[in-house]
Amino acid sequence: MSYFAVGGRPNGTGDENAVAYRVAGQTARTVRLSGVDLRTPGGPVVFREAGRHRLRLSLVRDRGVAVVVVRRAGDADPPRDSNTER
Repeated sequence: MSYFAVGGRPNGTGDENAVAYRVAGQTARTVRLSGVDLRTPGGPVVFREAGRHRLRLSLVRDRGVAVVVVRRAGDADPPRDSNTER
């Protein structure tokens, strides 16, 4: 595995409703997640090494819409937007 990314491809802006991955020597793939509003505030969450990885998922409401926010465990919360409820 070259990488697995939540929120779009590495080096992207993040906040895509997608996961992306690339197996060594193969073409990169992106899988769109329908029915899920996914946010990655710090850009895509990317894994490049095998092993256990910890994520933190939050379900919040943004302008009346349910949103899943994904961060690496241990990353600080961004400043709260006045439109976001927890």
